[in-house]
Parts: sequence; structure tokens; C-alpha cells
Amino acid sequence: MLIRLIFLSASALILTNVPAFADPGDYRYDYSKKHMETRADCDKKLYEAKDRREYRQKAAECDRELAKLDHERRREAAKERHEAEKKWRERDRDDRHHADHWDD
Repeated sequence: MLIRLIFLSASALILTNVPAFADPGDYRYDYSKKHMETRADCDKKLYEAKDRREYRQKAAECDRELAKLDHERRREAAKERHEAEKKWRERDRDDRHHADHWDD
């Protein structure tokens, strides 16, 4: 467990210092950063648990936090897909309009 904690902490430090491959405001990069930080915090909490009951409670709490982050990521992805589809429909409508009047 200690090795996993050290590995995740080191990977979180490395990943947060690497420049983003996407736009700085990209929700995927922000989500990834939040996810790694939350996962490292959860691993620390689980490592510090004194007994099985406390471990299970903290594990359930961490699962809820990660589920909230995943829900947020999915909501942002749905918004992005909706905006892309809206732009595509506008472009397609304009292309059809120009194609209908090609011979004018």
C-alpha cells in the first residue's frame, strides 16, 4: 500500500508539472488533475485508516468523491458534444442552402 501511495503521489507531481497537451481551459485536463489529486488524497486517507470499518467508510467516501468528479466530466463532455453538433448542423444547413443556389 505504501508503494502505491508513493507511486501515485510521484505520478501526480509529474503529471501536474507537464504542460497540457490540450487547451489550458480544457475540461479534460482539469478533470485529470482533479482526479489525480483526489486519488492521492484518498490513498493517503486509506493508508491512515486504523481498522477495517474506518477503511470501508473512507473508501466509500472516496468513491463518492470520484463519482462526483466523473459525473462532472460526463456533463462537460455532453455539453461539448452538444455544441459541436449544433455547429455541425449550422454548417450543414448553410452548405445545403448554398448547394441549392449553386446555379443562380
